[in-house]
Parts: sequence; structure tokens; C-alpha cells
Amino acid sequence: MAVGAYRPGDSLYHRLDPRTKVIVVGCLALVCCLPHDGASWIGLTGLVLLQAYLSGSSRQTLLMVVAGTLPVAALSLSLQALMTPGTAVWPSLPALTWEGLEKGGELGLRFILLACLCQYFVYTTSPFRLCRAFEWFLAPLGWLGLPIRDLALVAGLSLKFVPVLSYEANRLMQAQSARGAYIDHGPWHKRLSGMLSILVPLLVRVFRYSDELSIAMEARGYSSRGPRTELYPLRFTALDMNALALLSVALVCWLTYPMALVR
Repeated sequence: MAVGAYRPGDSLYHRLDPRTKVIVVGCLALVCCLPHDGASWIGLTGLVLLQAYLSGSSRQTLLMVVAGTLPVAALSLSLQALMTPGTAVWPSLPALTWEGLEKGGELGLRFILLACLCQYFVYTTSPFRLCRAFEWFLAPLGWLGLPIRDLALVAGLSLKFVPVLSYEANRLMQAQSARGAYIDHGPWHKRLSGMLSILVPLLVRVFRYSDELSIAMEARGYSSRGPRTELYPLRFTALDMNALALLSVALVCWLTYPMALVR
């Protein structure tokens, strides 16, 4: 399964209202950006792993997300380790400091946790319900004359086409490799020419998909103006209320934890 693809299921996370999931993921993402100590990092990682368990995803999906984020995490670790002043790890290499390694490790862990949060949110939410959730949250901006439905549709379609483009890119890479293109081996200039042989047909397919999508929407009479009825309206259930209550308790404990440390 491609990273970023929706997979139908009947897990607890699948049954949550998409608006509840947006609130949960937004709050956890905000907590990820706050400073933490070792115990709070362990607790936050446990919450992300709990989200993975409740979504019913496999360990392979988790490893795919972590593996895709590791290059960015490694880059942040190396830059912070070499550019942060402090105590040198080795006297012969004063640029490499313990404080830089600590900051780089925290920044890399933030990238990994945020990627996991976004993956499990998209993994358990269909693009249609995702559009409805975005439209519900952006509804107050409609008083300013903004095209709320169009913005929600663009956001939902963008997430919908991420796994499609990933699948098409993999197909093109396999096809060009079978024809002898230098994709993952050879000198850098040959690799660059090999990547161009993938980007050009991928761009052509993107325009083709967008053209077919616009024709299909026009044939079905889609319009963002005027009132519309909903086949499956969004409703908050008892499960959503319990999830929001648990999130509130966790946030209160999280905010009072630094005060308890100071005392």
C-alpha cells in the first residue's frame, strides 16, 4: 500500500468523525512542536503508537513512514550537530557538540512523529469525508466571500492524488529501468537524465488526469454554488465525545507536567 493512501476498515479510528480526527491530529501536532524532556517524549511517542494501533494498520506501514522520513531526520541531526555551539564530542572535532546532537535528535523525532500522525489520519479517512471536514472548519470564512467548497475540494483532491502519483512514478521508474535508464546507479549526470525521463511523462499524466477529472465533474453537474444535500451527513457520536474528552484530559496533564517539574 502506498504511503498516503486511504484504506477502508472498521477500526476505532476509522469510525471516528473526520472533524474529531482533525482536532486530535492538530492538537498532537501542536504538542509535537513544544519542548519536551525525555519522559514527555516517551509519552508522546506512546500516543502516536496508540494511534497506529487503533487505526488497525500494520507494522509495515509504520516502517514505510519512518523510512521515508529518516533522510530528513538525518539531515536535521547532522546540521544541528555541526552548527550548534556547546561541548565538543571529540576534541579533534570541536564543531560536533553534544547540545547539537540533542537538538538534532529532537528535531528528527518531531519530523517522524508528525509524518506518522498525518499518515494515520489519511489512512483512515476517505477523501470525500476529508473534504466535508475541511469545508466544516472553513465555513466561518465563507462570510468573507471565500470559495469554501472549492478550497475544501482542492485540499481533498490533493491528498487523493498523492498515492496515485506515487504509483505512477514507481511504474515509470520500473519501465525506464527496464529500458536501461540510469535511475539508481551510474554517474550523477546520467542519473539526472534518467530522472528527467520520468518527470516529463509523469507531468503529462498529471495533466491527463486533471483533464479527465474536470470532464467527469462537469458531466455529473458539479457546482460549488447553491445549496446541496448530503448523502452521508457528518454526525458526532458518543465515540467522538469520548475521544475528545480523553484528548482534553491528556492535554491538561501535558500542560501541568512542566509546572510539576518546576515545583
